[in-house]
Amino acid sequence: MNGFERFKIKHLSASSINLFKNAPDVWCMQYLLKRRTSGSPAMVRGIASEDGVVSALASELDFDDALAIAHKRFDRSYPLALDPKVSKERADIEGYMKQAILALCDYDKPDFTNGTMDNPYPQEKILIKSQLVDGSVIDIIGYLDLVYPQHGLVVDLKTTGRVPSTMSDEHALQAAIYAKAKGNSQVKFLYASPKKFAFLENDDANR
Repeated sequence: MNGFERFKIKHLSASSINLFKNAPDVWCMQYLLKRRTSGSPAMVRGIASEDGVVSALASELDFDDALAIAHKRFDRSYPLALDPKVSKERADIEGYMKQAILALCDYDKPDFTNGTMDNPYPQEKILIKSQLVDGSVIDIIGYLDLVYPQHGLVVDLKTTGRVPSTMSDEHALQAAIYAKAKGNSQVKFLYASPKKFAFLENDDANR
């Protein structure tokens, strides 16, 4: 068996590949020793903001109701925001959501055809296969935030304190995986801060 099989690693993802490139010690701890670290307030803020944005776009909820959903998601991880940094992340969710919704308001509703009563707005799972040097194959998976089949468009939402002018190598890899999996769909990353937004793309997925 190869190393992935030995350590029961059934698939890779953009995040796991980028983690190995940037912090192989942490990757070994998580994927070989199976010891996971808890998410940061910024990570939870991103998840909560996305939940709120999806709820507003997909169900036409009033903004305040969608914001309440985002706050509820954040509070599950940080029920007592005693740290000022945690409080700030929670307070900034409103600004992130407003900018993201403003950026996406012209695209109609995103598609969630596989939704259920328990999970009405699931992320679409994608998969490509990568051949290893020993000839074996491993799956690389990902989950799409927002899919607009009527526009041939996939949008990945990134909340950030500062909107970048260029896409990082890590995000370019993620975008390339999505582009390869979705064929003819255009893949855009929406970067939203509490004050502005920008769309960026990876123009060379093959690289």
